[in-house]
Amino acid sequence: KEEKIDRATIVRKLLVRAIEQWKIERALRLYREGKITLWRAARMADITLREMMELAAKQGIQFQYTAKDLEEDVKAALTE
Repeated sequence: KEEKIDRATIVRKLLVRAIEQWKIERALRLYREGKITLWRAARMADITLREMMELAAKQGIQFQYTAKDLEEDVKAALTE
């Protein structure tokens, strides 16, 4: 009633937010486990690398970056 929109629209908005949050949480989990790079985590979550770095820092996730990660990130950046 406050937003003057129907129930279906509210449910869709909530689902979109929940999916966005799930993507971020999943990407952070995979990064924490060392399964993906921070760059891939950001792409998976549909956010910028800077945003992903900030979220990881807020959750106390150690920054992990190897030479292999750098190579993968360069390849990914060149293919875009």
